[in-house]
Amino acid sequence: IPEMQDRLLEQVQAIDAYILELTEKIVRDAANGGHVGHGLLLLNRKCVAEGVRQVYLRLATQKWRQVRQCYNFIKQNFENHDDLSAADLDESHDHEVTQIARGLSMECCAFQRSC
Repeated sequence: IPEMQDRLLEQVQAIDAYILELTEKIVRDAANGGHVGHGLLLLNRKCVAEGVRQVYLRLATQKWRQVRQCYNFIKQNFENHDDLSAADLDESHDHEVTQIARGLSMECCAFQRSC
């Protein structure tokens, strides 16, 4: 779990650096009287990067919530029921993985269509 948080932090920092770089380019371009089309292109890239950042944070938050729920579920069931079988966990896990994959696929398709 700490590795997941470290990777999340690294990715968000990289996106933040890219957004800052684009912001500086937009300001420089406007100050130098750059072409309007180029400024709009930079602004569009910044908006997309901010959108990707938000999607990434939302997905990471959902994943973290699912990990916590899974942990609590397992902890509760092992405390209350010693007869919990591995098949019960596998069936629940397969369903969750399918749901997560479906959601990520839909997000990815929507993002690709918007580009």
